[in-house]
Amino acid sequence: MHIPQHPSRPTHRTFHGQPLTDPYPDLRPHNWREALDDPALLPEPITQLLDDEARYAAQFTQLEAEAALVDEFKSRMAPAPIGLETPHDHWHYGWHYQDGADYPCYTRRRDGSDTRETYFDGPAKARGFEFWDLGCVEHAWDHEWIAYSVDTDGNERYQLHVARPGGDAEFSIGDAQAQMVWTHDGDLIYVWLDAESRPREVRRWNFIRDEITLIYAEPDTGWFLSLAETQDGRFGIVSAHQHQVSEVRLLDLAGGELSGPICDRDQGREYEVETHRDRLIIKSNHERADFALYQADAAQPHDWQPLYAPEHGLLDDWAVLDDFLIVLESRDFVPALRWRRHQDRTWQSLSPPEPICDLGLIGVLESHQQWQRLGFSSPRHPAETWQLDLDSGAVRTLKTETLPCGHNPDDYRVRREWAVSPDGTRVPLTVLEMANPPSPAPTLLYGYGAYGVSLEPAFSRHRLSLVERGVCHVTAHVRGGMELGYHWYEQGRDAYKTNTFDDFEAALDWVLENRGPRVVIHGGSAGGMLVGCVLNRRAEDLAGVVADVPFVDVLNTMLDPDLPLTPPEWPEWGNPIEDAEAFKRIQSYSPYDNVRPRAYPPLWITAGLTDPRVTFWEPLKWCTRLRAAQTGNAPIVLAMEDAGHGGASGRFGHLADVAQCYRFILDQLTPGWAPPD
Repeated sequence: MHIPQHPSRPTHRTFHGQPLTDPYPDLRPHNWREALDDPALLPEPITQLLDDEARYAAQFTQLEAEAALVDEFKSRMAPAPIGLETPHDHWHYGWHYQDGADYPCYTRRRDGSDTRETYFDGPAKARGFEFWDLGCVEHAWDHEWIAYSVDTDGNERYQLHVARPGGDAEFSIGDAQAQMVWTHDGDLIYVWLDAESRPREVRRWNFIRDEITLIYAEPDTGWFLSLAETQDGRFGIVSAHQHQVSEVRLLDLAGGELSGPICDRDQGREYEVETHRDRLIIKSNHERADFALYQADAAQPHDWQPLYAPEHGLLDDWAVLDDFLIVLESRDFVPALRWRRHQDRTWQSLSPPEPICDLGLIGVLESHQQWQRLGFSSPRHPAETWQLDLDSGAVRTLKTETLPCGHNPDDYRVRREWAVSPDGTRVPLTVLEMANPPSPAPTLLYGYGAYGVSLEPAFSRHRLSLVERGVCHVTAHVRGGMELGYHWYEQGRDAYKTNTFDDFEAALDWVLENRGPRVVIHGGSAGGMLVGCVLNRRAEDLAGVVADVPFVDVLNTMLDPDLPLTPPEWPEWGNPIEDAEAFKRIQSYSPYDNVRPRAYPPLWITAGLTDPRVTFWEPLKWCTRLRAAQTGNAPIVLAMEDAGHGGASGRFGHLADVAQCYRFILDQLTPGWAPPD
């Protein structure tokens, strides 16, 4: 079996008096900007290596087993799901999938009519494209136009299209984020991306006259721009932000005026803004790390007055309706909902039926309703959509996700366990297994731990293919996420980043002690960094590693300010160009820089050729360096896709990738497993 190899042509550099050697710098193409847009432009040596990688990966493909897993996944998916309708003016908007379709159709009907018209046909629009990602579909305020955004390359540079409902695109513009907002007089507001795919300008597009007007330009390459709309539909929300700082302006969608910042940029101060009649309601962490709500007169936006602060726990999400204020809190990683009328001081509350669950607010198109939609699921309980009557507190189930093959939540057991990190910190674990699990049990340990992103204990239909074969699935909620509050995030970033890896290693110890010796670890993107770090620490204790689009060449990436995401990422990891301590710290854990000769376990690594977040050469370099250091016989496999960060597009497009991943996991955890007859 030919194992792909690439000769080492090292570069040697010095930063802050410290040497840095990169054995495979030439795997990053000199024309990387052009190649990310069009992989056909890659230099020949890299193309040849990628062809070798594809042939090598193909030798590990088990077509029959993977096809059986795909069929199993599909048996749990509704063939033609239908979404709930949402009212807006005299219309009701909804969506559905045709039987077996990858993409949705969007429909609407008038008040009092049962006749639905298809105003956007996803399958027809996607026809002929190998990759087709629909960003969003938005209708104009007069309901006479629709706008939609599409990425056909996987590089997250969307094209915006405008059409009559049900018609073909009449106007188009490129280099945009996915989200757009309609003005009340029929122009489109969108965020323009520069050549480095950084969101730099908010623009107004009059597509009839083909006129573009600059609304706001962000001067700092280390800041992101994003666009949203207030719940009452009066304003566009123009947000400039880093990972720990934000600055919000409001764009009047009727008059076109852009406000000044509601609050100036202040390190460590994050805030969001909603509107309610003549006042602003603001969620901020400037006084309470886990966020509180404030209010201000719209005419005096800098004069904030306290509105609400939880007694303890994280103020996670919130909604402002005409008559009600709604907050979603998380207390010790258990969600709870509270709401009240604006003029009242008495709160009503709702607790979910299972404490280990995912509970979320579902946005709608209006703000005058007396109800709020909620989404609920748990690791053993499929998703439900609820409608909460905000006057009575009654909850009505509008929709339940059904698995055509059948599903009984009582067949599974969900528990919250705790690992203890070396500094004494207790780390929550979510454990999903069969109600009568084997002992010892082979285990998949999953983690992420970055950017304040919480791994919510939600339902996954695909995960059941592992659990039903006796695999115990453990999610480690390590520091760097926000499961236990903002401090949980702060303790897992920048100078405290190694806490994330210590926590995951503690979770591994818990699994080895309580579930048995066969463990595969799994993480993606920044979670790929996590598993790469623990691989370097504990290779001998692992049965295998899955790293999806892994961010592993951390130091080289953070040393290159020309890469699209490097300047915005410095607040998360540190700036090794200017800070000697940051250089030393990142060098100490960067997975690529800490590969050493040893017996590594089997690895399954994925990458995307057009991925703008984790560029393909990072996993390619890591894989190449691991193979050169491998003293054992376990395979190290790279599965490179012609896609972006999220993999293949479409409702079914990703199933083959998941089947490959799960087949690899099962091969390591339950050797000799077989798909059902």
